[in-house]
Amino acid sequence: MEVLVECICGRKFHVDSVQVSEFECESCGRPLTVPPEPTAERLAALRARMAGGEPGLREAMREAAAARDPHFLPLLRHGAESGVREAVNTSLCGMCDLAGPGTDLVATWINDGRLSMSRLASAFRELRYERGTEFLCAMIESGRLKENQIAEVADYLGETGSPRALEALKAARKAFPNLSGILDRALTRLRHLDESAGGVPDEAKRIPGQTGSDQTAQKKGCLGVVVLLALVVAVWVALSGCDDVRRDAFGGLLGTVGYPPLAQCDVDIYDAIQFVNLDSTQGRIVRVRTDNTGRFAIELDEQYLGRPMIVVARPGPAALYRDFGAAGTPDIAFDAPNRPWVAIHSEWLGGEDTVTVNPITTMAFEAIMRLPADEVGGGDLRFDRAVVHSTQAAIAACFGMRAEPVLELPAPPGGPLFAPAGKIYLEDNDRSTSYTWVCLQLAKAANVFVAATPGTDTALDFYDALFRDAEDGVMDGSYFGAPDAFLNQDPAVVGLDSDGASRLFRWLSTIPLDATETGYAGAVRNGAFDTAPSFMLALQADATGAVRPMRIDHIDVWNYPYSGNVELTIRGAGMRRSDVFFFRSFDDSGATFEVNRGSVGVDGQFLHHSASELRLRIPDFGTTTKPVPFNLRVPAGGNFRRVRLELINRPEYEKIARQAVYLLTDNARVTNRTEPLLVHAAIGRVEAAGFTPAKSANNVYPASQDPDALVAGSDEVYELRVRVANPSAFDILGTTLDLAATTLSQLGNTIVADVFSGTAPARAFILPDTPVSEDLSPGEVATLAWRFVFLDTAIPADLAAGAPVTIRPVLTGQSQGPGTPTVTTNDVTDFTRPVTVAPVALDQTAVLASLAMTAPAAAVEGNEVEVDFALTLGSLGGAPIRNLAVESIDLVVTFDSTTTVLRLGDSFFATPGNAGLVFATFQIQPGGGRALPLALTDAAATATLRLTIRTSTGHLGNLNLSATATARDTATGRVSTASDSTTTVITP
Repeated sequence: MEVLVECICGRKFHVDSVQVSEFECESCGRPLTVPPEPTAERLAALRARMAGGEPGLREAMREAAAARDPHFLPLLRHGAESGVREAVNTSLCGMCDLAGPGTDLVATWINDGRLSMSRLASAFRELRYERGTEFLCAMIESGRLKENQIAEVADYLGETGSPRALEALKAARKAFPNLSGILDRALTRLRHLDESAGGVPDEAKRIPGQTGSDQTAQKKGCLGVVVLLALVVAVWVALSGCDDVRRDAFGGLLGTVGYPPLAQCDVDIYDAIQFVNLDSTQGRIVRVRTDNTGRFAIELDEQYLGRPMIVVARPGPAALYRDFGAAGTPDIAFDAPNRPWVAIHSEWLGGEDTVTVNPITTMAFEAIMRLPADEVGGGDLRFDRAVVHSTQAAIAACFGMRAEPVLELPAPPGGPLFAPAGKIYLEDNDRSTSYTWVCLQLAKAANVFVAATPGTDTALDFYDALFRDAEDGVMDGSYFGAPDAFLNQDPAVVGLDSDGASRLFRWLSTIPLDATETGYAGAVRNGAFDTAPSFMLALQADATGAVRPMRIDHIDVWNYPYSGNVELTIRGAGMRRSDVFFFRSFDDSGATFEVNRGSVGVDGQFLHHSASELRLRIPDFGTTTKPVPFNLRVPAGGNFRRVRLELINRPEYEKIARQAVYLLTDNARVTNRTEPLLVHAAIGRVEAAGFTPAKSANNVYPASQDPDALVAGSDEVYELRVRVANPSAFDILGTTLDLAATTLSQLGNTIVADVFSGTAPARAFILPDTPVSEDLSPGEVATLAWRFVFLDTAIPADLAAGAPVTIRPVLTGQSQGPGTPTVTTNDVTDFTRPVTVAPVALDQTAVLASLAMTAPAAAVEGNEVEVDFALTLGSLGGAPIRNLAVESIDLVVTFDSTTTVLRLGDSFFATPGNAGLVFATFQIQPGGGRALPLALTDAAATATLRLTIRTSTGHLGNLNLSATATARDTATGRVSTASDSTTTVITP
């Protein structure tokens, strides 16, 4: 049989497969093998498909890449050189899958300049290629990438969350100081793996040939400018070359508004870098209108390459929404006062990009615009690719779909209820049909809700309520814990269930599409879905409702017994159903043990999993049904093993592509010894609402103050809290703090601890006379708390104000084992963990003395009302006063028989309210600028903030406003509030 054999150099040979099995290429000398007959037939079929044009080329490249066979490499080479973006992406990733010939060819193209690193990174990013990080890191580690090439891939590596990327970037940071800005920005995104990531290395702070810490930095000369210009040119070439922008082809956005569609709707495209708010034309590039199927296309100029885009579908008199789920599926007006639908497209890469705008993308937009600026940075940093993609991945996880909400297109639904729309190749996949299924499910749920509640609401009103709900980053039917007035018409959709799941999504999971409706959603793929509807419903039922990036604030386990049974609590924000927990060896990163939502009993178990808290039971590693790697076991003859604790988010559930790793600690310790074990220690402030960890304490009191007599909520109450476990087979009685063994130090000096009635010389740290104790049964874990005060007479002779006091608590108890020995938590070195707290003067504690609101007595309908908030610093007594941070103002507005609740914070964004109100701007006065957080100091004890409220015609009466401002003493964390109210009469 005659077979065509092609070399990757381009030379083709026709050989007899019976006579020849191996030979060398006559042009380049590469060894070639003749493919088996079935493989040869597949290759011939793919070549024929490639000759049929772009759709066939794309399909052929997907099949060739999936084969992972070196015989298909010449086809992949043709695809990579085709200039068709999707085919290029698929081919490059397929070549990288072929270790040896494929990766060598990619490396050759990189070395001779035919393939730019930014183009390769774009392919990895767009296909979410799992092995891209390993390929690039290997290139960096082997020294095969030049300085400018590393700069081109730095941002991509920073997005991956990969420990290997962290090490590669850190090594590059040392080797190439000229790239400090680019590499530091990338490393900052990996700070969850290493707190030092993004910081300036010590060697970068030193000036060669100079010593001392106060030298004057030398001028860099022109090298940095030359490198910068080279990078600019390289990036421009990468973005403008190959298939990215071709003047003879479409370059812009192909989009869909809906499904169900918004027909004849005006769509505005904004350059996000210049975007101000939805009512402004600043930054607007162009406006188009959707057709009857909700589709649109917008061409863009090359000047917008690499820019984030904001796409706004506007309500208007001509816009119609196909009300799927309502009787008769009518077209209803998408007009004011409905909110616009919005999507953030993180980066236009040139050529043919796609964008979807619908209620799901709008929820992500509302969450992104209100992320705290102290998390994402000021200005335009909230449009950073990592922020945008992680938020959109979060909302996709809530709905149980794998599609990227903005970047992928839903497939056009079939059936008689929708205008016929021919599918395009980008919609011809199972992910797109799944996306359509979820969109139609949400539309149906909207009508189920409005049909069950009084009034004349429509699905559009339900969507608007969801947009408000998303503003606090959690879809749970409430706004910062207060039930949303609209959604609370059915309280069953508000708040969290006992396991932490969002009741809103749990309710949504009870409203699937029926068989006919499912047929509409899957018309393009004959009912094929990725994932299956039943699985999507299961994911919705467990969704936490988080629609924001994850943030970790607190964990409460340092040490744990090998036998487990310790409850670990993680607190933060943005936690979601796809989270998994890993125990990872500090010595061997490949040695891991996973606890997930399916784990139970001795394998570990999630006890509560909400958007802000995960509580899990640590496994019993001795009896677990799963294998425990050797490097997670306590070594023979050793006392403990050092362990990393990680929380990992996988937006696509079973897959590890784009997973984000959050390092909780790399210094946890597991032991199989049977002494009582100090699990965790913390010092914090006790308020009526609970316990808040604190680094400073303003509880400096005279010797007459018994710590046990302090009352939370009215006194300055602080506690030392210690969790202790009993891993032995015997009871331990009377477990308590051993004051003699516990050590305290400050600035290298010993601090004397004593009980209230004691008489120890130079005493400074006072505990109650009756220490708290606990009897621990085998396997039991308990938390013990001791209130304490600092003696005022110890300052300054025996205690320095403001300097941290380090406490190493030790607990003892009486074992009921043989001989009933006294057992302690410090039998093993490194198990006694320190906590710190700084004594500060009580009378200097900053509080919010007053909030004074002023507004005009009357205003004409349709005009603006300016409301001023005057804030004044105070203290508990004495001077000088420490600094106060005003963090938020909660505003309640009652107008025209409606109520709007609004939290004014550091991420204020123009927000519509009820009765035609728009809260337009919130700025510090005079001069404008971001209002919050606001720092009040002894030198600047007052400040005024101004909120501008835009009214509309047709709404009259009293505009009643009441507000409560919340502030925090920056040293101790003590919270204070102040309130006021005002009224403006809105007249005709």
